[in-house]
Amino acid sequence: MRYGVLVNVNTDNIGDDIQSYAQLRFLPSVDFIIDRESLDTFGIVEKVSEPVSVIMNGWYMERKYNWPPSPLIHPLFVSMHISPNDYFNIGDRFLDGLGGDYLRQYAPIGARDDSTVALLQRKGIEAYLSGCLTLTLRLPGERKPGDEVILVDVGDEIEAALRKKAPNANFVTITHRVDPSEYRTRSIRERFSAVESLLERYRGARCVITERLHCALPCLALGTPVLLVYRNEYLGRMGTFLPFLHTATWEDALAGKLSFDLASPPENPNAYLPCRQALEEACQRFIRNSEQGTLRHPAEMAWDEVLVWQKSLLDPAGFTFRKTIDEQQDWIRSLSQANCWNREQREALQRQVTEIKSWNGELEKSKAYYLDQIRQKEARIAELEGWTAQLGEAKAYLEEQGEHKDARIAELEGWTAQLCETRSYLEEQIKNKDVRIAELEKWTAQICETRAYLEEQGKQKDARIAELEGWTAQLCEAKAYLEGQDKHKDARIAELEKWTTELEIAKEWFLSEIADREAQIAALKEQVSKQSEECLKLRQALRSEIEKPWHQKLLHGSTESDYGLAGEEK
Repeated sequence: MRYGVLVNVNTDNIGDDIQSYAQLRFLPSVDFIIDRESLDTFGIVEKVSEPVSVIMNGWYMERKYNWPPSPLIHPLFVSMHISPNDYFNIGDRFLDGLGGDYLRQYAPIGARDDSTVALLQRKGIEAYLSGCLTLTLRLPGERKPGDEVILVDVGDEIEAALRKKAPNANFVTITHRVDPSEYRTRSIRERFSAVESLLERYRGARCVITERLHCALPCLALGTPVLLVYRNEYLGRMGTFLPFLHTATWEDALAGKLSFDLASPPENPNAYLPCRQALEEACQRFIRNSEQGTLRHPAEMAWDEVLVWQKSLLDPAGFTFRKTIDEQQDWIRSLSQANCWNREQREALQRQVTEIKSWNGELEKSKAYYLDQIRQKEARIAELEGWTAQLGEAKAYLEEQGEHKDARIAELEGWTAQLCETRSYLEEQIKNKDVRIAELEKWTAQICETRAYLEEQGKQKDARIAELEGWTAQLCEAKAYLEGQDKHKDARIAELEKWTTELEIAKEWFLSEIADREAQIAALKEQVSKQSEECLKLRQALRSEIEKPWHQKLLHGSTESDYGLAGEEK
């Protein structure tokens, strides 16, 4: 048995290739690449002579007039999504008549979402909800999450809101959009290799945030925490999978109202696992039946009937195209009329521009004149302000000199009063000089006597200590003697111990007294030393004052001018 993989060759969305890649793990081999948009002509170019087994998941279709598939295809219809949109406005009419009869031969049809189930059932085709085949994706090895927070095709506003909510996150932006003209030139091997690299990156992310269903579902299957941001207009194809995922509405994501923690993302729900298991069993059973040759034989349809039916699908499309072309021609004519009106408006505008330029020239001349007048006015103002500043400085200087005059006079009067006081003080000090010197000499004699007395007390200190130590030795001998006596030993010992204690107390008291006397002696010595120094300094000061010339003048009389000179010298 040979196998084909279903691919949208001209895709602009790598999500289509992710859905095709999901088929690979079930296929024993890939013998053919089958274009999803050319299902009816498969086998003609490839020269296929025997049926090919194909898992027919994915999005149907942009060219619905190429339905039904070739009779050389053994199909397994699972994860099928039928969109009302296509290039030729065929909608769901390709499920009427011959197209619907084809699907009924392979019923029940596994639909990817509830909207497709409802559509098929309205057309009288038995269907069930199979889920998306990307839920079965697996990669070898274990998931090793990094720190990337991958944003896949989220709008700029959502991205800005997420970056504001988590400014320290390592955001990485990825898109599923591809350039069809370049992408179709790649080999299928290269395209699937790119898909595998992308899935590996998703698996290694800390988490993924996306508006793409075929990014969210693969991440769910690979165990990567994922948040699906959805818009209400897409609930028809996304609503089925919301219970499987962490989700947020577009409005909540824009407002930053997310329960999904980007720093520590929650694990994905496990509600999808029964759907995953059922899909894997259906695909494995299909491959097993293909290998055993027990598949239902592909439907046989007459080619002429198929061509007539396909033409009937395109007939309304031809009318729609003609109507669209007529509308476009009317639009082009209206644009031509608008172009004439625009030309007239442009000419009128040019005339207005010329007139305005003329006015502008006059205004520029007036502006230049007024600017010159303004400059002259500003120069005159600056000159007047300079004169005003100079007058202010002169006024301030004169006011300051007037204020200082009285202060200077008061200061000189103060100096004169101080000099008079100093003269009276010195005359009084001269009178008391001899009395003060005699008093200081008396104090010096008393201090010397006190010092001699304290030194004598210091000499007696050692004799008293020796005497106390002798008493202590005698008491120790007496204690030893009494300890040798048998009678009244304890009483005598207690009495002697009492005497010893009292003597020790007396000894400590004498030692304390001696220490106090020593402190007093030291203090008195220090006092005597200080007073001696003060006496010496006072004698020297008085002697130097008396010997000064101006002092002699004060003692023997002086004129006012001499007194003033003496004051300055002092």
